[in-house]
Amino acid sequence: MNTAYTREHSGRFAAIPRGFRSDSGKGLLDGQAKTHDEPKWKSSPEKRLLCATCGHYITSRDRSREMSGNHVHVFTNPAGFTFRIGCFSSAPGCITAGEPTGDYTWFPGYDWSFALCGGCMAHLGWLYESGSDSFYGLILAELAEEYLQ
Repeated sequence: MNTAYTREHSGRFAAIPRGFRSDSGKGLLDGQAKTHDEPKWKSSPEKRLLCATCGHYITSRDRSREMSGNHVHVFTNPAGFTFRIGCFSSAPGCITAGEPTGDYTWFPGYDWSFALCGGCMAHLGWLYESGSDSFYGLILAELAEEYLQ
């Protein structure tokens, strides 16, 4: 099966069919199809993270950062929804919504607001802010990885 990129879900990668289009209208790999069983993540020099819904560029793996000693965290909100998030120093493809609040924050000392895809407005996670420090906690199941060569 030809794939343009893979989507992280529950800690594993699953193939998404080739033909998904980016905002530019070009195929995400510009016609360079890869097969699912190739270890693309090991040989690719840059790994861009896209919105899994619309393909809009969100951030990249090189913007990963650790909070409380880990990049990945699993949290359950007061409504009972569990999220597996990754922490990123920036997410240029996100827009934020809502007033920052410290209510039910998963990172003590940080206020949060919603982080949405700048392409389709899908909820991708949260922007956390504390004084001069900020980071994004993005829901990993809502991101897809694009492999550039």
